[in-house]
Amino acid sequence: MRKAIGDRSDTKVFFEVPNSSYNLKNLAVWDIIYEHCCYFLNSSLIQAFLINHFLVTQVYETFEGQFLCWEGIPATTITSEDNKIISEVENVADEVIKFHHRFNDLINQWQQRFYEITKKNQKLVVWGAGSKGVTFLNLLKEYNDIEYVVYLNPHQQGMYIAEAGQKIVSLEFVKDDQP
Repeated sequence: MRKAIGDRSDTKVFFEVPNSSYNLKNLAVWDIIYEHCCYFLNSSLIQAFLINHFLVTQVYETFEGQFLCWEGIPATTITSEDNKIISEVENVADEVIKFHHRFNDLINQWQQRFYEITKKNQKLVVWGAGSKGVTFLNLLKEYNDIEYVVYLNPHQQGMYIAEAGQKIVSLEFVKDDQP
């Protein structure tokens, strides 16, 4: 992108990317989705642009902290913020360890919920076949008896959840099934 801009130093650039800090601190496991191929920390986003000859004019969070926005302009020299990055990486290592434990607890809680419902011979159905629903079902695919997913998009009804395999159905379908 920097090469495409060339010498036009007045070109403003904007990027919005997933915020790793949000996912780690808020146990936002349902937001770790296939559409987000890269996750950034504040400093890693800044550094990625600095080493590619951009000056940062602003970095901020949006959508309740779920995304980082970066604004900048072309630069002629490479700069770095190594000290800030080293400090943030050390903090992230602690957050990753906490996330791991909290993640396992969360999965265990959902497994327990599934067990309690199926023990009563009740049916489970998930609402939503979007990316968060797909992540949810795939994280718990070994531990549940969910057969259907209700989704309002008629183009996806009759299809199946990638990998986990639940059939996507309309709301009308489950009215008779009474999950």
